Amino acid sequence: MFVDDTVFVGQFNFNWIRWKELDIDSTWRGKKVKISFYVDQFAVDLLPRTVLEVVQKNGEKTTGYFTEFIGKRFVGMKDDSALIECEIPIDSTSQKLVLSFENKLITGKNIHCRDLQICPEGVDCLILRGEKRFLNNRNYQ
Repeated sequence: MFVDDTVFVGQFNFNWIRWKELDIDSTWRGKKVKISFYVDQFAVDLLPRTVLEVVQKNGEKTTGYFTEFIGKRFVGMKDDSALIECEIPIDSTSQKLVLSFENKLITGKNIHCRDLQICPEGVDCLILRGEKRFLNNRNYQ
């Protein structure tokens, strides 16, 4: 499981914005993983048209590729933030996972993402913060 609660801010231009590059845990290979995170200010015009790109790499070779509009992967809201989820199979030879965004419709604007979780199938992630409970990135109070 991978959990990162830092806030990512990237500014859209005409190129991909690289959010995260991480090593793939060997126990994930050949399984599906669920990638979930929150996008703040989701109601901003055209922000749901942002494309999420997930690339799997083995050295310089691409071993897996996934793209989707984040608006199609939206599963819930908390205040003005949208929970985005996607499930992808991890190739048995993949060593790295690269997450990036692109939106040529709102160049110069920022995207704010936070609470990234990547969990292999069959694994639940419970985070306790004070009186709040988060199970698989969902807030239970």
